Amino acid sequence: MKVNIEVELSVQDMMDLLCTAFEGGVNYWVTSIFGEGGDTSKLPEGRTKVEHEYEWLAIGGRLTIGWKGEDLDNHFELNHGFLYQRNLQRGLQHWIYRNSVQVYYDGARRDTALDLGNIDAGDADEIVQFALFGELVFG
Repeated sequence: MKVNIEVELSVQDMMDLLCTAFEGGVNYWVTSIFGEGGDTSKLPEGRTKVEHEYEWLAIGGRLTIGWKGEDLDNHFELNHGFLYQRNLQRGLQHWIYRNSVQVYYDGARRDTALDLGNIDAGDADEIVQFALFGELVFG
């Protein structure tokens, strides 16, 4: 039986996850990242500018991600893809199911929560791969 659990991710939650992914987890296969779109008013308090390309995704934009094509010659025609929040959501959901991750109720936020601060680079890599490809392709 499969049960869907709804988890609300804040902009900071997404930034933490994406920071872990793009500053450590996916470096062995990602060759480029370009962010665009989004609403800079959603940045954490005191910030008015995007400092890292991956932050565009956290504020509602999209990322164009390039990867090493030789590993995917028979898998995908292109060597780049687009990552949107909806893809990241699906990738995170897939990763939660695959790894039996504990989700808890956060009384302060009055919502279901997932501690993304404890996700390591390997976990973040898997989440991004599930988001982009629907499966683990690298590593």
